[in-house]
Amino acid sequence: MFSPAYGAEKLNHLSATPAQVKNAIGHAGIPTLIEMREFLSSKKSHKKVDFIQNDKKLFDIDEFHLEIFNKLTKYHLKTGKIVNLELPDFSECRNIYCVFSEAFDYDGRSEDLGIMYAYAFAKYKINPSHYVNDNSKSFTINEFQSALYGLEALPESIFPKFENKKFIRFNTPENERSRSNNLANSTMEFFDHWAKFDFYTRAYAVFHEMAHNLGAPLKIMYSDEWNKIAGWENINGRFEIVKPTQTSLYAKEYPNEDFAEALSAYRFNPLFLKEKSLSKYEFIKWTVFKGIEFIDDEQKRFSSIKISLQGMLDSSEPRQTRYLSENIDLSSCHSLLLKSYFYQDEKIKALKCIETKMLKEVLLNLLDGESGLRFLVKNDDPALGSLTISENIQSELLNEFYTKIGLMLSDHDLELFRYLNLKSLKRDTSHCKDAFSFTHYNISESLNQFGNGDYSYVSGAFIEFCKMNSSLLLESRTKFLDAFTHKKRSS
Repeated sequence: MFSPAYGAEKLNHLSATPAQVKNAIGHAGIPTLIEMREFLSSKKSHKKVDFIQNDKKLFDIDEFHLEIFNKLTKYHLKTGKIVNLELPDFSECRNIYCVFSEAFDYDGRSEDLGIMYAYAFAKYKINPSHYVNDNSKSFTINEFQSALYGLEALPESIFPKFENKKFIRFNTPENERSRSNNLANSTMEFFDHWAKFDFYTRAYAVFHEMAHNLGAPLKIMYSDEWNKIAGWENINGRFEIVKPTQTSLYAKEYPNEDFAEALSAYRFNPLFLKEKSLSKYEFIKWTVFKGIEFIDDEQKRFSSIKISLQGMLDSSEPRQTRYLSENIDLSSCHSLLLKSYFYQDEKIKALKCIETKMLKEVLLNLLDGESGLRFLVKNDDPALGSLTISENIQSELLNEFYTKIGLMLSDHDLELFRYLNLKSLKRDTSHCKDAFSFTHYNISESLNQFGNGDYSYVSGAFIEFCKMNSSLLLESRTKFLDAFTHKKRSS
């Protein structure tokens, strides 16, 4: 919940002043309406459908733009049901941008608002429409421009993965308006009090709430690592500050508010955050912003994760790397490795899982004391996606796993062929299904050693192999099984 209390220490209540937000390094500003339309046009799909209103076709429209229109005006955000509302008839419109403009021109002077809403939905997957959100009303153009300024301050590469996320101007009941001092909250509701502040304080509030939405999926905001770095300690069930690293008075309220304020400081007042706590700065730099910094135009740089971590891997001692890699715990990869044994198109995923586990083990051993990078390596698998380590070790570990599965299948010869009907199989290979449909049930106890899951695909793999090799099965069950396991190991 965002609620600044401006008073004698107003310059210290938030981590950055309106002027610092306005002059933020690396901020390109709000796109023009032409740029917004160009962005929307660049995303349009090739398939055309009829745009129909009041049982009348007005024009052709691509599916991308139609989806945006429907999400903003037709389907209730919470229930998904069609909402009953009166829209303009759009009879004078000849394209979807005219429709967007008319749909959200609430006062006859705000025709630009609909384009801004469509742009925000397309780029950020947020839904600001008062038509489909409860307890909401329309933003003014100036209000939504300030919201866009706050959103555009986040690098697109780290923006939360929203999908039709509520982002509303909350319609506060009249009898509560005088009592509420809250500006906004992390569910992305912006209250009447928010609208009373200047353009850049409103933008700051939007960024602050977005910071909460970044912290939760990254598993940072409530982590022990964050509390330690930020100087918080749980004492008798209450969080207390034991080390003063906070960048604002508001940050002292609770660890999650400290997190949002620290991210805001990193973006709008980075030198101050660096001065207050270098370890906090470095932690946020790597775990949230993935190496992007906002110091000044001359010093601003992108400290590539790949360059930093790959350099460590390349300089690590080969024997130590192999020892750590050969002794990693692959239990979290087992279900994927097992599936790759039966279906080779899953093999790349299996190797990637092994590689990620190897990378984590080796890097965590190398990153002793590097808290920001350690947290990233432990919790952000996609960030490791561009790194590489010896492919020979990966293949060796996968083949060892395949050998275990082959031995397990050999031990269950009777169960594998329990329903085998050779006479029917001679007549029609479709009877492979009769022979192997229940295979995964028959060996389920052994399969569960690789993790509980749906193993019906195991039966499917045997049925598929049987159809191509029924003559071998008729000749010898042992030869059939040997061929099956050999193919899986070598392919």
